[in-house]
Amino acid sequence: MPRNSLKPSQCEYCESRRFVRRTVDKMHRHRGQYYLVRGVPVVVCLGCGARYWPGSVLRDIVASIDKRGRGREQLSVPVVQLTAA
Repeated sequence: MPRNSLKPSQCEYCESRRFVRRTVDKMHRHRGQYYLVRGVPVVVCLGCGARYWPGSVLRDIVASIDKRGRGREQLSVPVVQLTAA
């Protein structure tokens, strides 16, 4: 993640002011399809684990999907329906 990317000053969920930068895998929906994007930089709240995605990262994800199309791998994911009680 670029050094000049913005970190929140305070978590909107738990009000912690402690954050760390990490690289994660992210499920991203784009034009009705889901993509697993690997190696995505993110800012994570150390208080509750909330993830903050800088806008530039999200733009890079969309540009990468548009450029590469289907991706290099395909995953099969089981779908489970949660039945209301």
